[in-house]
Amino acid sequence: MIFTRVVMIAGILLVCWCSTAEARPTIRITPVDTARFVKDQRFDIRVEFTPAPGHSLTAVTLAIDGVAQPISISALDANLGNSIRGYSTSAVGPHTITASAVDSLDSTAAFGTCRFEIVDVAGEKRKYRNVIICLGDGMGTGHRTAARIVRHGYTAGKANGRLAMDEFPVYGMVMTSSLNAIVTDSSPGMSCYTTGNKSANGQQGVYPDNTSSAFDNPRVEYLGEFARRRLGKVVGIVTTADVEDATPGAMAAHTSNRGAGTGICDQFLDESELSNGRGNGIAVLLGGGRRWFLPASAPGSARSADTDYQLDSAVADQLGVPTGALDPERDLLANFRSRGFVHAGSATELEVAAANPDTRRLIGLFALANMNVAYDKIAGRRASARPAETSDTLPRDQPMLDEMTRAAITVLDRNRRGFMLLVEGASIDKQSHLMDADRAIWDTIEFDDAVRACREFADRDGNTLVIVVSDHECSGFSAIGALKRTTAEMRALPSDATNFAPASAANPSPARQTAVGLYTEAGFPNYVIAPDGYPETADPDYKLVIGFGANGDRFETWIDDSASRAEPSGSSVDECDTARHVGLSESRGDGATNGYFIRGQIPGTQAAHTATDVPVCAFGGKAAALFGGVQDNTDVYFKLMRALLGGY
Repeated sequence: MIFTRVVMIAGILLVCWCSTAEARPTIRITPVDTARFVKDQRFDIRVEFTPAPGHSLTAVTLAIDGVAQPISISALDANLGNSIRGYSTSAVGPHTITASAVDSLDSTAAFGTCRFEIVDVAGEKRKYRNVIICLGDGMGTGHRTAARIVRHGYTAGKANGRLAMDEFPVYGMVMTSSLNAIVTDSSPGMSCYTTGNKSANGQQGVYPDNTSSAFDNPRVEYLGEFARRRLGKVVGIVTTADVEDATPGAMAAHTSNRGAGTGICDQFLDESELSNGRGNGIAVLLGGGRRWFLPASAPGSARSADTDYQLDSAVADQLGVPTGALDPERDLLANFRSRGFVHAGSATELEVAAANPDTRRLIGLFALANMNVAYDKIAGRRASARPAETSDTLPRDQPMLDEMTRAAITVLDRNRRGFMLLVEGASIDKQSHLMDADRAIWDTIEFDDAVRACREFADRDGNTLVIVVSDHECSGFSAIGALKRTTAEMRALPSDATNFAPASAANPSPARQTAVGLYTEAGFPNYVIAPDGYPETADPDYKLVIGFGANGDRFETWIDDSASRAEPSGSSVDECDTARHVGLSESRGDGATNGYFIRGQIPGTQAAHTATDVPVCAFGGKAAALFGGVQDNTDVYFKLMRALLGGY
């Protein structure tokens, strides 16, 4: 008996003629069904044919809009796929890719189709010279609310001040799902904004394929690559994370493995300038991650052949990019310098480099791995009693995010054709994973200072669009109330660490749980703000209390952990790796001794991302109005392109 089956897998339409007796071959086409691209945006087309078990292919076809493409069994690669690299078209409207396969079983094996759309976003209005994406990684409305309460306080129910991002005139919401899940990680979370297309979790700037290499997947041209090729703009990346981390990586690197740090950083330089004005256009790169730029034999280096890339020469030729090399002993920082980049290794050096009018390219690497969080950088600057980090791994003279942002803008603005800039507050997410509310709030404040720097530049420039957004929400972060006890009283409470039973008449609630004031008892927490813009202490009496909706197991004291929480130089860069962070139950002060136990809703000892929509706000003339309302994360790309091409 023969029957027809229609299957949707990850947006790819497969129509297979199957019998009840035997399986038939399958076809995967990328881009995925219903993908959209801007007119003349480049993207790769790939068709993969998988024969039925025990069978072989006898014929294959591929057509775009009914026009047959040269393809045969002999033309398929070792993974039985065929790629058309760097495809683009100026034909606006719907298009169709069709493919068929016949194997040795019969002559009606499989047929696949993919529909995509080309969108014209150009217009006759003024084209914006600069676009700045301020991305608070993991930042939801709860983080913004908490940062406002802590920094400005409330009087008679009214906020005494607003965050810089609160003052943006246009506000909307963004749906954050990735290609393969309702809950995204940072790689597709960012690359949706920079390509207009969905990526799978752990991947950036590419579609999935069946090859083993992490760097030969079908590519989609980035916002910065398009702006460099078509408009002559340069690109800046500023982050408080390791510069190869997911969000900065999704501004310029194409890979199916967000953790392949050696190859990602090599790609930053290798593809910064290509023929005919192409390339990722990177002119400024600021953050942590010096470990990827040092030869493998140097102390602290993380370079290895396992995380490097080397493209097949045919693939590299099709893409028009260097092949790369498995070269863990490469001195990448020296290579950046030889390409004209000025290097800064501290806040002091950054200020000097940016002020020099001859600096047109700038690289700043301020830690071996992720930079210190704002809480610890401020503590070091205040020369508190707490020991400040002075090692090469965690140098003390690290710049704040707003200082990095101002330096980046100063250098990028020297390009007369304008720039694209990413400013990432990375550790809002990292500290939310750890359920360290104080550090997450302080990093949100640091991020807001950087937003203010961008707004001030846009005010002066008059030709810059600034958006503030997040790639996803992390931890279900929520301001739930405030403590009813002073800090001294909290520290004097007896241990709650062995009370695991639900509250009852026979088993009273832990003292630290009953100390949480809700509703009227929450009152208005009062933080005293020092001249540097941060609270004098994270533990004022009756402090703000944060709950987590996607929490892991932890012991909670509600009192700040005074020890540094910066990551060691050898830590994993994959936020989805549950071994990446030490949970609060192991590391937060005396929590495991005195705090009360909170059973998480998810496995492990760290919080997770959520599928909650995130806020976006925009400033900078009429194009800012595009970002109001509810939108998909891929919509953001097309709105940014409208600003760049005058079609808003």
